[in-house]
Amino acid sequence: MNKRKQMLLDSALVLFEKHGVTNTSIQMILDESGVSKGTFYKFFGSKDDCILAILEQRVQEDMMIRKDLESQSYASDFDLLVDQIMVPMILPEKSLLWSYSGQASTLENAI
Repeated sequence: MNKRKQMLLDSALVLFEKHGVTNTSIQMILDESGVSKGTFYKFFGSKDDCILAILEQRVQEDMMIRKDLESQSYASDFDLLVDQIMVPMILPEKSLLWSYSGQASTLENAI
């Protein structure tokens, strides 16, 4: 992924947690990331597109984790399923995303 696009996504995620999705402006994301407005709009048509990109990135990361778990030996399919659900949720770097899950109405209003 492009370095500037990743900087925008990382900055947006931090600001969304700190201020909420609704209270985070594109200008705040630009200030935090140090990326120009033109670059933001090169990657995203709107703040909603940025939010979707964050979620898509996290889903892809979770899919990779789940595939890695499939290669391990489990006593039962149920044990594998439990790990496939829980492991992505408990990783420290995933805590921001899962905190948004509890605020679904905030995300729905923003999108």
